[in-house]
Amino acid sequence: MAPGEAPARSFVVVVLAVIALSAIVAVAGTKKALSTVDVEDELDAARAAIRRAARQHHRRGGGGEGGDVGSANWLRFYGGEADYDLLSRVYRNPAAFYRSYVEMERRFKVYVYEEGEPPILHEGPCKNIYTIEGRFIEQLELMSPPDDGGGVRTWDPTRAHAFFLPLSVSQMVKFVYRPPSQDRAPLRAIVADYVRVVAARHPFWNRSAGADHFMLSCHDWGPYASRGQPELYTNAIRALCNANTSEGFRPDKDVSIPEINLYDGDMPRELLAPATPTPAARAATRPFPIR
Repeated sequence: MAPGEAPARSFVVVVLAVIALSAIVAVAGTKKALSTVDVEDELDAARAAIRRAARQHHRRGGGGEGGDVGSANWLRFYGGEADYDLLSRVYRNPAAFYRSYVEMERRFKVYVYEEGEPPILHEGPCKNIYTIEGRFIEQLELMSPPDDGGGVRTWDPTRAHAFFLPLSVSQMVKFVYRPPSQDRAPLRAIVADYVRVVAARHPFWNRSAGADHFMLSCHDWGPYASRGQPELYTNAIRALCNANTSEGFRPDKDVSIPEINLYDGDMPRELLAPATPTPAARAATRPFPIR
């Protein structure tokens, strides 16, 4: 990856937008004991704004939640030529999703635990089929301090809305697993030990039983590794490429992420920005006329 590859950061922001929505829902009412009033007030305001947007999603022009989140704005957000009916088939509620994205950029803060050392923690593969895992960890870790425009990352845990466990299941498999044993117990042990360490050193895991914490894994064994800590498996948000409900993925709290195979570590131009659709492509994908 080339140093300072800023466009790749947009991927982190998109994933965090979905995680932010899960966090806002998951920790409602669980953080008052130790969080500051400001953080709880921000969460309440975000939830209220998303609920209002959800109720008003049927409005197709003007109105909305103010100039920056009106219907016209979220239609432009989805490509400028967006068809509401088409968006409704893709998103459960396009306006609510857009509002959650706006609230994430405006308020959402993530604290990254500093405990642990590479290669199993704080880094991951940035090329091959597990690229997403390494890219996410690296880009989030490389965000600058807040004074330098660090965005969603905060170095003050009392200001955080969510807490990231910088585990790499791909790295665990590479350095700890002994093939062909199929023995995943060492992976579960690492996960359990890491959560035990951060829970002992910080008050944040215990106050919510892990509900405002998240991990990310693109390895197929991500769901199995998370079973090493019962509260992580049951309560925490897991961003997984293996979004298979038969293997423990829970759509009510977990986040499905795409798997991208980067052969040489360089991000293709097509993934840095959406392609401009041709008129013929627009016509082919628009089942209803724009109203």
